[in-house]
This record gives sequence, C-alpha cells and structure tokens, in this order.
Amino acid sequence: MKEDNRWLLGLSLDELEEMALARRSRFFSNKLDLCSIYNAKSGMCSEDCGFCAQSKFFDTGIRSYSAADMADIIEAGIRAESHGINRFSLVSSGRGLDNGFLEFLLPIYRELKEKTSLSLCASHGLLSFEQAKVLKEAGVSRYHHNLETGPNFFHKICTTHSYQERIDTIKSAMAAGLEVCSGGIIGLGESIEDVIELAETVKELGVDSFPINILTPVKGTPMGENKLLEPDYIYRLILILSIILEDISFRVAGGRTLIPYKYQKLIFSKSVDGMMVGNYLTTDGLGVDNDMILISEAELSSTLKN
Repeated sequence: MKEDNRWLLGLSLDELEEMALARRSRFFSNKLDLCSIYNAKSGMCSEDCGFCAQSKFFDTGIRSYSAADMADIIEAGIRAESHGINRFSLVSSGRGLDNGFLEFLLPIYRELKEKTSLSLCASHGLLSFEQAKVLKEAGVSRYHHNLETGPNFFHKICTTHSYQERIDTIKSAMAAGLEVCSGGIIGLGESIEDVIELAETVKELGVDSFPINILTPVKGTPMGENKLLEPDYIYRLILILSIILEDISFRVAGGRTLIPYKYQKLIFSKSVDGMMVGNYLTTDGLGVDNDMILISEAELSSTLKN
C-alpha cells in the first residue's frame, strides 16, 4: 500500500527546505549525478501523448528521422564523457522497441561500452523482458521509462496505451536486471496531489532514479497553450518530491530553462542530486558550459556517487 504524503502540503517553505537538505545530506552528500541524452529516432510516433512534439497526431514542425547516424551517436557519447558527464542515454520515439531498431542499437551500445566508461541508459518506450535482457547484454545498465503523471490523471494525457503498460515495462526491465529511471512531467494540468501520487507510485515500484520535467508547451500539441507554472510552485513541489523519494536519486531534466536562474541554484543547493545536462529531445537546454557554472555556484560536486 502506498504512503499518503499529502501532509507535506501543510509545511512551511523553511520546514520543507530543512527536510529536503537533510535527506540529500544523508543519502547523497553534495554529489550530483549528471546525465545527457541523444535523440536516436525522432518523430512519427504512433502514440497520442498530449504534451509530446513527436506524436504523428500533432503538427509541430519538428525534424523527423528514422535513425540517427551511428558515428554521430558515438561521438556525442565520447564528448559527453569529456565534459564530466557520467550517464549517457539513447532515446527513440515510438510506442516501443521493434526488433529492427533494436538490431540497429545494439552495436552502438556495445561500441560506447568499449570506448567509454559511461553508464549507459536506454529510453525506447514499452519494452518486453526479452528485449530488456538483450539491452543489458549489450552494455545498458539502466532503462528510462516515465510514468509521466499520477495514475488518476494519465487518461487525460494519453489514450493509445495504458498506465499499466508503463508499469509492466518497468517491471520487465527490473526483472532483466536493469536499473530503472522513471518520473514524469509537471505542468500538464494535473493537481499537486497527482504529482505526489506519481512519486508514491515509483517509490512503491522501487525505481533507482526519478527525473522531473517541467512542461515546455509546444504549439500544435493539445497542451501547447498550457500556462507556465510559477517558479515558487515548482520549487516547493520539488522540495516535497525529494522528501517523498528519500533514497531514490532525484534529477531535474527537461524544461529547467523555464525556471529563473536563482531558482535553479536553490533547487540544486537544497534538494535534488541529479541533473540532465545539455539539450533535450526537441528543446534546447542551457548548454554544458553554463550547466557546469551552475553546479559550481551551487557548491556541488559532479562526481559519480557509485
């Protein structure tokens, strides 16, 4: 049975900051886990997730391609490692991982494993146990698959697959011996209770890492006109999430550029222990150099925790 953490909503900001900082000091010290992603397949997705620029149902003007160049991917991984980034993930659009694209990916993961010391992650949608095993054998150590939001709100953002299918993918990855990174997006129109339920669900599943994304509204999607969340709200919510997650690694990912810089410094100095560095799937980040400045100003270390 999941915990009920709604009592945290009644705490003051000072109380939340104190609890969040104590949590990070206990489990993660001042070390920050850095990851970056590479979009290995873009657009033409069969799913109707209402926030996503890559869905075939929405006209968003993004660049679509069926497969990135292998040499470009390898170069990106090597470059990421040279910047001090310790996790590197390939991401592909689509409902799940078909066997043809899996065969394209495997030699890339093997070469990255051979040429770098990166911890390799993969994000390829719905996944079977057999596919998860093959990815692990190729050198992947962690599978990323967001639940996106709480179970009671999911049907409002996607109708082409179910929440249970996402949970089943997480369980398949775990059964194959992969770590799991699973979180979601805020700013979809959900309530704060929905976000708390998301954190409670992934905690109950026992995932290793929780990424939070802030919606960047994309014109052409059903959520393209959503109002941006207030920075004060985002900061307070991130503090609450970090307390709920306890020893689960908590990273801020897409949409961070929507938060004023002073709030980004607060977030990293007070609560989270992970950061997605560089650009995202279809939107730009601050850039690696600026991210490293932020880490330094928050008085954190980018050393790998494990």
